[in-house]
Amino acid sequence: MKAWGGLAALAVLMLMACGGSASPTAASSPQPSPTPTPKQYKAQAAVDAWLKAGLAVNDVAPCPAPAAGSPIPKTWAEDVCFTVPSVAPNGGQVMSFDTVANERAIVAYFGLFPSLAPYVYVHANVVAQLNSGIAAAEAAKYDAAMSAALGPAPAGVSP
Repeated sequence: MKAWGGLAALAVLMLMACGGSASPTAASSPQPSPTPTPKQYKAQAAVDAWLKAGLAVNDVAPCPAPAAGSPIPKTWAEDVCFTVPSVAPNGGQVMSFDTVANERAIVAYFGLFPSLAPYVYVHANVVAQLNSGIAAAEAAKYDAAMSAALGPAPAGVSP
């Protein structure tokens, strides 16, 4: 009888070691869903949002390539420049990105120069950088229009 009791205990231990216990395993537990990829917009979507909101945006065109040796991370999918009447011939640039990592790189770069790039706005996969001569209240209107049209920044990306 002792042999049968020992074998029964051994069988229970083996079942538990093989996952035969009643407790849920990691495989049966629900896994958190991955963070969704932000919507993909072209840079023009920000310009369209500004125009729809009645904000002045002129001379929209592809930005010139950065100078050779420039430290700016060239991680954008597209980059357009524009002028704003209150600071013309200056204005800013708006960039679209294929990945969150690329978007983070440019936001981090602009963060190194807060006096030169105080207005950096991130919405979905688009980053806008407005000229430092624009008044804060005016810059906030550009941000609000982007937010309404494009939505928030991806998790972990903020100026």
